[in-house]
Amino acid sequence: MMKQLIPVTGLFLILLFLGMSSCEKEIPLSEAIIGKWEVQSIRAVTSQAGVKKSETTIYLESEELAVQFADDGAGIWYENGETSGLFDWELSGSTLTIMFGINSIDWHVEIDGNTLIWSYTETEVIDQVTYDLEYFYTAKKTS
Repeated sequence: MMKQLIPVTGLFLILLFLGMSSCEKEIPLSEAIIGKWEVQSIRAVTSQAGVKKSETTIYLESEELAVQFADDGAGIWYENGETSGLFDWELSGSTLTIMFGINSIDWHVEIDGNTLIWSYTETEVIDQVTYDLEYFYTAKKTS
């Protein structure tokens, strides 16, 4: 009985070791974001006093909108395959600050594999009614 346990235990340990060594290490967000990302969709959610009023998703054509992040904190905005603007960026946790000259906007970002999702919220008052507008951009890494 004891002789049968040793090969089974040895096999188990080998499989456990192989399983642990094949696990991918998670890349930090600050490294994973580097590259060019092509926006595939933009989802806009409108709420009033915490109640969702509408939701719209727009699907974009290839090269219609893209953003590129360089590791030196510089970025390029593309529209229809052409450079349309330059910006600087800083990352703190999952908050990405995009700076266009003196203007800036904070995005919440997350990356899952080759998919980048960034979102931000704005408030708008129309006819004395306050609306919260949430935007979600989904992009695929192209380089």
